[in-house]
Amino acid sequence: MTGGWRRAVAGLLLVSGLCLGSGAARAAVVLPLSVEELAHRADTVVRGTALGTRSVRSADGKQIHSVTTVRVDLALKGAPPIEVDVLSPGGTWGRITQSVAGAPRFVPGERVILFLRSAGTRRFRVEGLSLGKFEVWADERGTAQVTQRAEGIQIAGPDGSVRPAPPVGPIPEQDFLARVRAALRRERQ
Repeated sequence: MTGGWRRAVAGLLLVSGLCLGSGAARAAVVLPLSVEELAHRADTVVRGTALGTRSVRSADGKQIHSVTTVRVDLALKGAPPIEVDVLSPGGTWGRITQSVAGAPRFVPGERVILFLRSAGTRRFRVEGLSLGKFEVWADERGTAQVTQRAEGIQIAGPDGSVRPAPPVGPIPEQDFLARVRAALRRERQ
């Protein structure tokens, strides 16, 4: 599948998944994205800590977005500021709640690795919805591990089938970071 056609199909699948997410279906349908594809598509890749989330309304008042401030501990790609605002579709504004299947959600204090696309000054969106969010946590020995949950995501297969996104990990953080760095080196060559 060529890059342009694949991006167009991915956009259509994502839009249809978002629309379905508000009805009976509870999953966004997207094309699979490997860590290497996420690294290529993102303009910024960071490891950081979620500080807090607030909701905002769009200028026309029709959409609600969650805005999570993330303190950047390590920039793997791009030159982000020390804190970035990560926009996710959906949230609560007063008595109105909008839910979007597959949208990444954050918990204050949560350590994450994020594959991001610029959405303005200091603002970013997670590439591939929750496919572009990886959680960092310590196992019982205190070793940092990385997990991708991809909640609310269904993966479209080349044969037209749809299946739940399989969870990724746990992977030792150092191995995961090495994989991302290798993908970024290949991209620069």
